[in-house]
Amino acid sequence: MSAYTKAMSSRPSTPQVSGSGTPRTPPTSTQISHPAHKLLIRAHPSSPETATKIFTDKILNKPLLLSASTEHADERALRRHIRDRKKAYARNHARPKPLSAREKRELKLYELRPENCRYEVYVGLNQLWTRYILEVLGYLDRDGTVVKGRVGIAAVANGAGSLMASADYHGMVVEVVRSKDVGRVGVKGIVVRETRSTFTVVMDEREDRQRQKPGAPNEAADGPNMRKDKDVRPRDKVRMILKKGSVFRVVIELPSEQPGPTQTPDTAEKSAELTGPTENAKSRRQLVFELHGDQLEVRPIERAVKKFKWKPMDYL
Repeated sequence: MSAYTKAMSSRPSTPQVSGSGTPRTPPTSTQISHPAHKLLIRAHPSSPETATKIFTDKILNKPLLLSASTEHADERALRRHIRDRKKAYARNHARPKPLSAREKRELKLYELRPENCRYEVYVGLNQLWTRYILEVLGYLDRDGTVVKGRVGIAAVANGAGSLMASADYHGMVVEVVRSKDVGRVGVKGIVVRETRSTFTVVMDEREDRQRQKPGAPNEAADGPNMRKDKDVRPRDKVRMILKKGSVFRVVIELPSEQPGPTQTPDTAEKSAELTGPTENAKSRRQLVFELHGDQLEVRPIERAVKKFKWKPMDYL
């Protein structure tokens, strides 16, 4: 045997690995200095190899995950995100729900403020309503001009009655002429609110002072030094009148067919306010309607589209 063969046979054998590098051998128990390994040795005092194997497999060779990569968690988060986006889109693009009756009361939407309950505030509303009802009855065109030959034609109940029954009453001046409750008779004002069974009117303080109780002292008869009627109070300016058992009178002044060469009906009314009523204005015709509250006990929005039928009623 040659010397080379003897040298190769005396050389210790090493494991052969493919590629570069040497295999990683597990450390022995004497080479490890780690708090976790010490705890494992205390847990397995009779088998240090078991403690070393557990430390190597579970702690030393455990991969470090820098971010969560669980597929199930990612899918749940994605589904939750999509669901939240759909809810947010539906909430932002949904039609707004109407307010409930409780929310309306809490927000005080229908409350009339004391500073706004003045007759002068609603005079402009009454002027708008007068022009509106004249257009409904056919006395004015949409541009505000008087229809020729229409003023001289009398209004009949069959034609004008159905139009008045379905018209809007906000801004109308009403006066109670007959009622089962005598305390309502004579109340006159501008309608500022209408419900199913009531009218809320704002009364003119000057006209309200003229309303006196039977037997109250009269200024014209007893003189200006006599005591005036004390029935007028600030809370009497706004009154709620029940429709049931009451008859309301509505007076509509018709426009003049010849307001002037350079005047329109609106400018004629403004000039009459500044200079006073002329003889032509005093001789204008008027439409007088009497509305029976028993026949109007419906909501205003329903009354506008309702087909009225004759019902028996008690004449007051």
